[in-house]
Amino acid sequence: MDNYNIEISSAGEKDLKKLQNKLPDFDDLINIIDDLSIDPRPIGVRKIKGFDRTFRIRFCSYRIIYDIYDFYADVVTLPKLLRWITAKIDKFFMKFASAVIIVDKSILKQIGGYINNYIVIIIRIGFYYIK
Repeated sequence: MDNYNIEISSAGEKDLKKLQNKLPDFDDLINIIDDLSIDPRPIGVRKIKGFDRTFRIRFCSYRIIYDIYDFYADVVTLPKLLRWITAKIDKFFMKFASAVIIVDKSILKQIGGYINNYIVIIIRIGFYYIK
């Protein structure tokens, strides 16, 4: 299974540098952030209302806020027209796939609903214990 890429904003990097000396469990925080690349929806994660891809997870008294991009066309940094073309090509080939596996129902909205009769929704359930 492919892992997700984690990109930390410059503001996030500044916050992490401030926490490095202040937080005694800083290594645990970094491990949780690294684990999000394997399972971006672990137990205890909450979706932030009003946003399609934004989630939060608690660590001690802090919250890790992050976005998940599951659909390839949303991840690629291309001009808007090329992203639109990429999305159309992806959707076109999904029509002919034997099965399309998605991780939750919110992805249906991203890909435009049921493209074929073989969309399988597998909800990933992690076995991570978060303090």
